[in-house]
Amino acid sequence: NVARLTYTSDREFSPRWSPDGNRIVFTSSHFEHWNEVRDVYLFDFDTSFQQLLAEDAFAPDWSPDGKQILFADGRAIYKVDINGGNKTRIAAGGLPVWSPDGQQIAYVHNRELYLINADGAERRQITFRERVIGGINWSADGEYILYTAHPTDNLEDEIRVINILNAEDSILLMSSALSSDWFP
Repeated sequence: NVARLTYTSDREFSPRWSPDGNRIVFTSSHFEHWNEVRDVYLFDFDTSFQQLLAEDAFAPDWSPDGKQILFADGRAIYKVDINGGNKTRIAAGGLPVWSPDGQQIAYVHNRELYLINADGAERRQITFRERVIGGINWSADGEYILYTAHPTDNLEDEIRVINILNAEDSILLMSSALSSDWFP
């Protein structure tokens, strides 16, 4: 069944289901004085309550245990408890995505892909080709990351896969793709 969850004139996007399937976190966008304002909200199906988690934020992602949300604000990535408390800055960058075991976070900084421990320690760069990166998705075993890339010297986008253990990076497909995902 299809059901409407929000009733605003805002543009809402980047929905992510909680691991238990009882909540959705999403980005809501509207304009104030010609400037786009994006906020991250959590919608709880049990209570039908919509809660503001972070202002001036986007790109939310659930921790595998469902207790925290990652998001970006255009300058840095943060994690916050699902009740909105304990907001913690992780690193400069954007588009954060939790690893399947919750121990690491993949994210983009200065057109490169990085990994960092969930506590903000041991940051390491895993791509070295400066390109616009998006559509980051971990493999179920946490050994690979699938992502889209737009090289600065090429007009075609690429869908790529990288082994996080040895940083071996391969092109899977050249296309005009904006996102990528693993087939279960």
